[in-house]
Amino acid sequence: MVFGIRQASSPFIQLYRYKTMKYKVFAILIVLLVLLVPLLAYGLEADYTSKTLKGHKASINSVAVSPDGKLVASSSFNELFVQLWDKETGAPITQVQTEINVTAVDFSPDGKVLAVTTWNGLLLFDTKNHKNIASFSILDNPDFHILSDVDFSHDSKLVAASCSNKIIYIWNVNTKELESKLTGSPDHIKNIVFPPDSNTLISTESDQAYTIWDLKTKKPIKRIRTKNNINFLAISPDGKILATSFFLDALKLWDSKTNKITATFKHKVPGTDFTDIAFSPDGKYLVSAEVGKIIGNDIRVYEIETQKEVMVLKGHNDVVRSIDFSRDGKTLVSGCEDNTVKVWTLNLK
Repeated sequence: MVFGIRQASSPFIQLYRYKTMKYKVFAILIVLLVLLVPLLAYGLEADYTSKTLKGHKASINSVAVSPDGKLVASSSFNELFVQLWDKETGAPITQVQTEINVTAVDFSPDGKVLAVTTWNGLLLFDTKNHKNIASFSILDNPDFHILSDVDFSHDSKLVAASCSNKIIYIWNVNTKELESKLTGSPDHIKNIVFPPDSNTLISTESDQAYTIWDLKTKKPIKRIRTKNNINFLAISPDGKILATSFFLDALKLWDSKTNKITATFKHKVPGTDFTDIAFSPDGKYLVSAEVGKIIGNDIRVYEIETQKEVMVLKGHNDVVRSIDFSRDGKTLVSGCEDNTVKVWTLNLK
């Protein structure tokens, strides 16, 4: 009797086992897809390694890589120096003293000069002996204002700094004299960048616009309105493309001649903000430091031609405030609010 019951129920048992096995296979396929999708999305050959540089006691606000790829400069708004590192070994080399809070750092394209903006002026240092070779002050202004960004012309002859007093200061690196002041901006100037021709300068303002300046006439050539406030601005190495990041919105590419939007990189995760952007030296990729409650603190690499995300750099524990490429395009440096600098070795193909 018992034997008969077991025999009678065996088809149901077999069906149960079949369905169980089917679900197991389905579950395995799901797991494989979860593991493979990121690889397919970012590319099997697009990988990276990184090392962390530690030594700062406060959050990093600016980083730069020397043109020869040997030095990394990093600064913190709450420290009175710029730290120089050996890029290959990650070892600290020296601290360049500033005696006042630092807001931004940049190397000249010829690699001879390190520019440092502070609360009230600009300092230039020789990259070989690390000595101060020039100091420029804006204390003649009766109001308290801060220099917020710095950039060299591509021929290394000029260095410009943007100020919260709506003025762009431009100094001659060779003569150590103030070359000109660009005035007339209706709002606080945030970012500045020299196009490759070095005859113009582009700035972003707080009132949803960017301005193209003529350095000969010292007047604006054109002012382009945008729908949102621009967080950061970058220009491609050939000068043909402008990239802008917008507060809690998107990355946009502009034709530098027509000033028309040619592409939009809309983030899929709402509430994501962009903290810095940079083009790769070959102009093929745009890198963006991003922050959000869902995505965390990632650095994302987008391919310009396909407009696709090809890599995500993970490892920082707080907001990434600054990024910079080495000239050969193989290294990206990032500075973070977790007091660390990371050197990323990229394999972009």
